[in-house]
Amino acid sequence: MGFDPPLPPLKRGENLVSGEIYLNFVKIMIEGIDQKNDE
Repeated sequence: MGFDPPLPPLKRGENLVSGEIYLNFVKIMIEGIDQKNDE
């Protein structure tokens, strides 16, 4: 998992949620790029 930004430990719960949103966003971006390459 090379995507993890450094996070302050006190906010870890919040960051896990925003981290999942960030990972989902990255997946969507990658899938969008893959679709462009398929055309």
